[in-house]
Amino acid sequence: MRPPIQIDTDTWIIMRAVEQHPKAIVHRVTDTAGEARFLLMTWWPVPAHRRMVGIYKSLAEADAQVPVADAESPPRPDGDPERRAAWEERQEKKRRRRELMMAELQRYSATGSGDRDPRL
Repeated sequence: MRPPIQIDTDTWIIMRAVEQHPKAIVHRVTDTAGEARFLLMTWWPVPAHRRMVGIYKSLAEADAQVPVADAESPPRPDGDPERRAAWEERQEKKRRRRELMMAELQRYSATGSGDRDPRL
């Protein structure tokens, strides 16, 4: 598992299996008592579409909440054929979702529209 990558003083991205984009983003904020807190959000190319996952006391705690799914790793070639078929189906869904996400990002960049594609 890769450690969070700091991109500015109070922001980190968390990478997992997909190298093309982050899995999550963490912002350090200060609560009303003056304590540092770490706001964990899902990552999306259009910032308005990111969703909060939780607020944690440390960066390590926030990082630990981002899953490293076993489903992300390909099954062994000599393994269970049903598991391979399920894995291939998940990969195809992810590929289609990435294509939709990139198309939405291009549309957003071209039009400035914040309307989200309902298929995502």
